[in-house]
Amino acid sequence: MRILFQGDSVTDAGRYYEDGSDIGPGYPSYTVKLLKEAFPDKELEFINRGISGNRTEHLVARLQKDFLDLKPDLVTLLIGVNDCWHSCPPTNIPTTDEQFESNLRTVLGALDAANIPVVMLEPFSLPSPHLQDFRADLARRTDIERSLAREYQNVLAFIPLDGPAYADAVQHGVTHLTDDGVHPNETGRAWIGKLLADTLIPILKEKF
Repeated sequence: MRILFQGDSVTDAGRYYEDGSDIGPGYPSYTVKLLKEAFPDKELEFINRGISGNRTEHLVARLQKDFLDLKPDLVTLLIGVNDCWHSCPPTNIPTTDEQFESNLRTVLGALDAANIPVVMLEPFSLPSPHLQDFRADLARRTDIERSLAREYQNVLAFIPLDGPAYADAVQHGVTHLTDDGVHPNETGRAWIGKLLADTLIPILKEKF
């Protein structure tokens, strides 16, 4: 069983690129630990190909090499923040809603055609002065992701993160899960990792 983690810096989390087997210290490491504990007798292989700064267009560009050629049995996907963030100064690289949807359709469609199931995680951000410009943009993108998750039958689950992260911020403060509003700290990484593991465990039991 080969599980591929895909996304941007939240998934990347400083993994060592020269070692293709390095999962890195981010939320995938917590998911891997919990899955190994849940399936001690199952042969599980984990690959992290999250790349810092990636937008949906980058996933399309590396769809063959970093998705299909790896022949995963399941893909987890967390993407979208940079499509919003980089549309703002100083980067100013806009991704329209139409481009965002088209890019995701390309990725999900290719995985569907290859009979590769997907678990999607919702991008999120928390209140921070430098993030206010794209909150409405992010909300539109997450609506697109939810719609596509319902449409594509190979998407087995969509994990909400934005609403729960806001609820946590109200209870525990904005910096409980992330120091900058986007990148999870250790508490945030453990939180996402457990949410993903809790979603994957019944899927693996049923399908694999």
